[in-house]
Amino acid sequence: MYPHHPCSHLDALHAPLVPILRLALTQPGLSNVQLALDVACGPGLKSAWLLDVLHATGRVVGVDLDRTALRTAAQTHDQVPCDWVAGDALALPLRTGCADLAWCIAALGLFANPLRALHELRRVLRPGGTILIATGEQSWARIRSWPTDLGQLLTQAYAHALASGAMPVLPGDGLGDELCHQLTTVGFRAIHVRAFALPPAVPATPLDPYHAELALCAWPDLRTRIAPLLPPAAILRCDELAATDSEPDLAPVLLLATATA
Repeated sequence: MYPHHPCSHLDALHAPLVPILRLALTQPGLSNVQLALDVACGPGLKSAWLLDVLHATGRVVGVDLDRTALRTAAQTHDQVPCDWVAGDALALPLRTGCADLAWCIAALGLFANPLRALHELRRVLRPGGTILIATGEQSWARIRSWPTDLGQLLTQAYAHALASGAMPVLPGDGLGDELCHQLTTVGFRAIHVRAFALPPAVPATPLDPYHAELALCAWPDLRTRIAPLLPPAAILRCDELAATDSEPDLAPVLLLATATA
């Protein structure tokens, strides 16, 4: 993701990524959560999103080392069921198995020991609880730029397939493999990682999540998922364009992972 900024700038920095980040909270079965954790919550700019999946009696707990940011979070969210706890992600001050949902946005790569942080997130989740991770990195990737008309067709077909219950297409070029390995190592299961291409600088407008995701999907995998939804001529054009794929290059990528404890 983009470089870390002071809390006062985070809202503007991450605003274009909001449609992508909120995708994680739309997965099937994520509702009626009793306790949701926002680890490395900062001033709580995204903590309130978790209210959308809470049970009527549920609560959000934000954890961060920055006490000043936590005071800001408490002042900003004084009318919502949120608690703010000072603590280290590498040794969370929470009992084992207490949470139904834990999410960590744009922070995993900043921890001194990301694997230890994932161990802690796994510890505080109840069996069957869900982890949501969003993390940015510079990765070797093929950015597939479809012509506008094809891009619109692909985006519409992909969105329709997902709405109909299809699983997201795995990213190409091994993107997310390391994050998947880390989650597996600490004992998570049902792991799924999605990758989204980011522009090199903060964009002025929100990104289309499906457009950003399709830019990193290998066409053969995407083709099997959406071919029935496309006209034959469009499939042929995509086949021809995919045959001329460029070599991987370093590019900013946002990884969005979900897994079950």
